[in-house]
Amino acid sequence: MEKRLYFYSPGDNFYIAPLTLFVVAKHSVRENGIHWLEPIWKAGPSGEDNGLSLFTSKLDAYIYAITLNGYDKGGWAAYSFSDISVTEMMIDVATIQDKYSIHINFGFAVDNEGKVLCPNEALITKGFVMSFPHEKGSSALSPIILKFSKELFKEINEYWVLHYRDYCKDLNIQNEISNSDMHSFASIAISKMVITTENGRSDFDRVSRFSINKNEWIISI
Repeated sequence: MEKRLYFYSPGDNFYIAPLTLFVVAKHSVRENGIHWLEPIWKAGPSGEDNGLSLFTSKLDAYIYAITLNGYDKGGWAAYSFSDISVTEMMIDVATIQDKYSIHINFGFAVDNEGKVLCPNEALITKGFVMSFPHEKGSSALSPIILKFSKELFKEINEYWVLHYRDYCKDLNIQNEISNSDMHSFASIAISKMVITTENGRSDFDRVSRFSINKNEWIISI
């Protein structure tokens, strides 16, 4: 019988947001023998902002996982956030953090030449941070449901107003693409991606992502 993965709860859907969200994670085993789904965490401006890395785009999640596997063969894959137990995640870090931070990524950071930044064998994502207070007494019998601010997603739409009439609406449709087809699109995107291993930054607050319709990388502003 296959072991149950801690954090993995297929189909339970523990969040409410205007856009479907995705996690990049891998099957790992902790020192105490617990099998768990280890997600990508992202460092914030301060240690208290370190938290779960979420992707608004299924394609972006696939691109991130495939490129990461190219460096460490770690078995990283994209998972729907609907299949992740938010309650278990928050309980897991409640003893070491006062709040639970989540980075909502909507593209990749680029330098002044439009090259995607990849200084430490992982693409640098661009996004906003939302923090949620830990709910005392949480358990499997009273699961936590995260409610994401609609205003935040309106801000994300503004980043892509030059390319999308409604980024979130278009992405919700694109995120329904099958896993096999999405893997193919991600492979095409990676073949066309120009990266830099330098830890440079853009003079502008720009974000890049691959457009399936245009078959090329586009930049937000």
